[in-house]
Amino acid sequence: MKPIKDWRGTLIEVGDVILYAVKHSTSVEVNEAIVSEVGYKAPAWLAEFRDIKDSDKKPYVTADWILSSYCFTPGWDGKVYDHRTIKRVTLSNFEGITVVSKHQAPAFSTEQASVSWSNS
Repeated sequence: MKPIKDWRGTLIEVGDVILYAVKHSTSVEVNEAIVSEVGYKAPAWLAEFRDIKDSDKKPYVTADWILSSYCFTPGWDGKVYDHRTIKRVTLSNFEGITVVSKHQAPAFSTEQASVSWSNS
């Protein structure tokens, strides 16, 4: 089975911090989560009708929610308002996932330019 990657080509692994978007009516919420599981599986109902083959399995990423853009408001006072009840999500739209931090270096699939800070 092929490795599971985000839209930039970065391998998605357990422990990675990801961003994913969710559309709610006319707005979009951006969520941050930590990947807890990555793999391939077939829908549970399919086993009732036939033996599961590799071709039946679809890629998925399970992640534990950390933070959402929905928690913030303009003029944010630093407090996070967490009214979410769903903390664990299973994602299958990999065009909407961005790996922002790896559980180990390097953080991105492409080489990043070095940054020099000066006190001038």
